[in-house]
Amino acid sequence: MGYHLRKFYKNDYYSVGFDFGSGTVIGYIVESKDNSGWKKFTIAEPTSGTYAELLNKAKYDNYFLDLTDLSEKETSFFKSIKKQLILGGPGYNPKRDNLYKKKFSEMYDAIIFIKTISVSDHVID
Repeated sequence: MGYHLRKFYKNDYYSVGFDFGSGTVIGYIVESKDNSGWKKFTIAEPTSGTYAELLNKAKYDNYFLDLTDLSEKETSFFKSIKKQLILGGPGYNPKRDNLYKKKFSEMYDAIIFIKTISVSDHVID
């Protein structure tokens, strides 16, 4: 979706990504034809080698990071290829590799980072 919006709006498009350190996520799991649904999973800490691993070490629990307004040293970090947890529409699936190698600088103009996330209980009850 973001690719198409960037292509259409060009420099008028500002993409904001979301990342987190740990917490509870959901995923739609299909175990069989008659047994499928949303389930909760706990991610105890960021995966090694991800952007989240470093971002989680910041002194703030939650913050907005404008990637277009960084120093040269900071910019080079976000231009490096790192693994990124991508959950998408069906959410998290522990049996699937949810990590993709990407450059934050090519994906987003800014990041919202939340140290610990949770899901609403009513989502899967």
